[in-house]
Amino acid sequence: MRTALIVEKGLHIWRSTRQIDSSEISTLTLLSNSKGNLVAQLFSIFSILIPIFGGIYRFYSMLLPFCGSKVQELKLKKELSENLDGFDQTLLRCNSSNVWHNVSKLVLPFSETHFDCLSDSERVSLLFFQNNSISLDDLSKEFDQFAEGFSEQDVLEFINKYPNAIVGKVFEDDTHAAFQLIGRAEVIDKVIDNIEVMDIKEIDRGQVPDFINSN
Repeated sequence: MRTALIVEKGLHIWRSTRQIDSSEISTLTLLSNSKGNLVAQLFSIFSILIPIFGGIYRFYSMLLPFCGSKVQELKLKKELSENLDGFDQTLLRCNSSNVWHNVSKLVLPFSETHFDCLSDSERVSLLFFQNNSISLDDLSKEFDQFAEGFSEQDVLEFINKYPNAIVGKVFEDDTHAAFQLIGRAEVIDKVIDNIEVMDIKEIDRGQVPDFINSN
C-alpha cells in the first residue's frame, strides 16, 4: 500500500496556507494515493489507539446561523439529531448566535463510512480524548464557541486547554487522501511510538508532490 507518514513541529492543517510554528505542538499526517488505501491503514491505527484514547468524537457545525421557517428548522434538528452510520450518542446544540452543531461518539471498527462522514474538513473535526476524560454533554457545550468555525488558532487554544487531547482532520481529492492528528508534541510522540509496528514510510513536506505523482 502506498501510504506515507509526515511529522512536523507546529500546526499544519492540510491545504491551509496558514501555519503556526510551535515546538510544543506536532502535526502527524498520513498520506495515501487513495481513500481505500488510507482507510485500510486507519482500520489498524484506530484499533491500536483506542486503548489510549477511549473517547473519540465527531464534531460537526453548520458554521452559519440558521435562516428559515420553523418547519425547516424542525426538519434540520431532526436530521442533525440522528446518529450517522458508525457513530452514536449524537447530541445537538444551538449556540447563542443560532448556529447548530452536534457531537457524536465514533464506534469502531473504523471503515470507509467513517471516513466519508469526516471528509467535510471545514465543518467536521475528530476529537480524541484519553480515558474518556470529558463527557459528551460537556464537549458539546465546549464547542458552542467553535460552532462558527474551528480555525487554526481555535485548534491551538483547544489543545492548550486539553493537553491530552488530539484533533483529527480528513481530506480527499482526485489525487490523494490525507488524515491528520494534531496535538501536543508528547502526545503525538506517543501515537508515533504505538504505530511504529506498521512500518509506514516517513517523508517530509517537500517530498509530497513526488510521492503523489509516483502513484
